[in-house]
Amino acid sequence: MCPYDLLVASQAAVRAADKVAARFAALPQRRQEQVQDAGLALALSAVNAVSLLPYRAQLHPLWLALVLVIAQGVPLAWRRATPVGTGLIIGVARVAYDRIGFGFAPFPLGPAIAVYTVVDRRGRVWRWIVAGLVVVGMTLSLSSPGHDEPYEAIFQSLIFVAAWVAGAIGRAKRTSLEAATERAERAEAEIDRQARRAAAAERTKIARELHDVVAHHVSLIAVQAEAATSLLPEHPQRAIRSVEIIGDTARKALTELRRLLGVLRGPAPALKTPLATLAELGAVLDQVREAGLPVDLDVVGTPYPLAAGVDLTAFRIVQEALTNTLRHTRATAAAVTLSYEPGWLRGLGQAAIAMTEAIRVLVVDDQELVRAGFCVILEATDGITVVGEAADGAAAVAMAADHGPDVVLMDIRMPGMDGLKAARLITAAPDPPKVVMLTTFDLDDYVYEALRSGASGFLLKDSPRADLVAAVRAAAAGDALLAPSVTKRLIEAFARRPAQTTPSPSRIASLTARERDVLLLLARGLSNAEIATALFVSEATIKTHVGNVLAKLGLRDRVQAVISICVGRSCTSLLFARTPPTRTPPATGCCCGPVSSAS
Repeated sequence: MCPYDLLVASQAAVRAADKVAARFAALPQRRQEQVQDAGLALALSAVNAVSLLPYRAQLHPLWLALVLVIAQGVPLAWRRATPVGTGLIIGVARVAYDRIGFGFAPFPLGPAIAVYTVVDRRGRVWRWIVAGLVVVGMTLSLSSPGHDEPYEAIFQSLIFVAAWVAGAIGRAKRTSLEAATERAERAEAEIDRQARRAAAAERTKIARELHDVVAHHVSLIAVQAEAATSLLPEHPQRAIRSVEIIGDTARKALTELRRLLGVLRGPAPALKTPLATLAELGAVLDQVREAGLPVDLDVVGTPYPLAAGVDLTAFRIVQEALTNTLRHTRATAAAVTLSYEPGWLRGLGQAAIAMTEAIRVLVVDDQELVRAGFCVILEATDGITVVGEAADGAAAVAMAADHGPDVVLMDIRMPGMDGLKAARLITAAPDPPKVVMLTTFDLDDYVYEALRSGASGFLLKDSPRADLVAAVRAAAAGDALLAPSVTKRLIEAFARRPAQTTPSPSRIASLTARERDVLLLLARGLSNAEIATALFVSEATIKTHVGNVLAKLGLRDRVQAVISICVGRSCTSLLFARTPPTRTPPATGCCCGPVSSAS
């Protein structure tokens, strides 16, 4: 056989062995033990029989000698099931072989294994009974003709003592393992009991808090509602106060419900470091100045407290933009303008846009009273018109196609088609409206799926009236707005994520010079109209350029474009290589950039 054939045969044998081993490992533990014992019995019987063949001339009759040595191996197949019976059969066969006086006797491995099994598997009484039987058997065997040498007694004694010691060690190990397993099971059971007790205590605590806090708030709402009804129409001002109390109390109750829901869902990982705010911007400016870049800070308007998420977002934008300016440009100075303008909502670097036409809104919610409440709030606001109402996602998709609204206020959980699927269908249509999702609970799963569905905002249903109106106006202007609690968690989640690639420098390089100008002005927060004025072109031309930029960079909307520039340092450096020609830079919510002779 050639070496190649040998190699092929060896590989086939290895594969066959692996297959057999895999099938053996798949068997139950009891079945594996039976297979092992059967293999041991067959192997020992074969060894005993083969060992007699060289002496077959001295063994008369040969068949009887073979039967007796095979009988010392075959019973081992049942050694774990019936250790004592197996030992008796093997012992009788061995003594009979020796008493007949055959000239050659095989090694007494079968009797030794039988003794080991009895010591390992049976109790104290049976062990001593078997010890006595071994002594009797050895006496009968050694008293037979041809077994008068002293070394035979010593040799066989050592064999059986070793088997006895090995059985005792195996028994001790198995007993210790069983005790450890029992302790582990008891400990696991105790842990389960403690967990059940803790869960019961937590349920009791939640029930108590629901009764003490939420039920109190709901009772207060009911009382104030009756009070408002009693005060109308004679005392409208006092009735207004009762209505305000109802709104504040409802928001507090929902806040408690969200907290309890968070307890039931489990704690979310949170950042251990405190969140930065615009109040700490001075330290950042000092660090930039110490690095050699003069920075001027201009605050327009009267500063007022911002939501935590908005405050942190503004701080990060300024910090990142100054860092990019310092590292990737040759600017001789930089300027930062913070603009506080009451009555206007600013998104990520987006400039406020005054709406010259009424914003057309479609309200979608499966609860008629909630839907009616939103309609009342929006209809009472100048510049906003409700063009339709829908009670489910399917109706919303149809009405969005028929009425052509500018903004869709969409509930998430509705019968039939939910708001998330409806948002995906609406935003996938040509020239789609903006979608702002509304929900009672600010669950992270809802937030992420809403943003993936193309939503331009995410608000809680108990948001104040001003926030709801601001969200509609922001969405209509092309901005994005999230509830403050949602914004904070999104920023924390983004900070925990590993660094991801922003639009690659090659994609940035694929932009034309005019498209780079438009993208940089987008990052500074300008609207389409303001960019058109700055670049001396029509607004329709700017819309075309914005569409080309988003398509080349693989982005969905202008909010993603702003984020990609604020986060992507290498991309920002490429943009700063070309500073667009502008007139006097308009004040924006949060803008910064190099100031040099080129600008």
